Amino acid sequence: MHGGICYIEIPCRDIKRAKGFYSKVFGWSFKDEGEGYSMFETPEGIGGSLELRKDQYPQERGITLYIEVDDIPECLKKIKELGGEIVKGKTEISPEFGFFAIFKDTENNILGLWSGK
Repeated sequence: MHGGICYIEIPCRDIKRAKGFYSKVFGWSFKDEGEGYSMFETPEGIGGSLELRKDQYPQERGITLYIEVDDIPECLKKIKELGGEIVKGKTEISPEFGFFAIFKDTENNILGLWSGK
């Protein structure tokens, strides 16, 4: 049994907007699989989907998925430019564990960024 992330399902209210956000910020590619469902693949190969949810909205704070990036400040800048919201800016965890930041995507989901530098 492996302990790594194998699939991520991200709820959204506007799939087109969410696809634009994730493709421009992180370079994810998408393939529509019917109305209200679009599968994605990250550059590292981990996959998941955007799922349209009109009757159910993301929780204010649930599981936090962290996405590894090279440059947290540059990524936060893109997030803000594309309609996301910065919840917590770049913060040091410790010298050996690097840095993190928290943001809301365009669908009001809360996610994290992580970088070793």
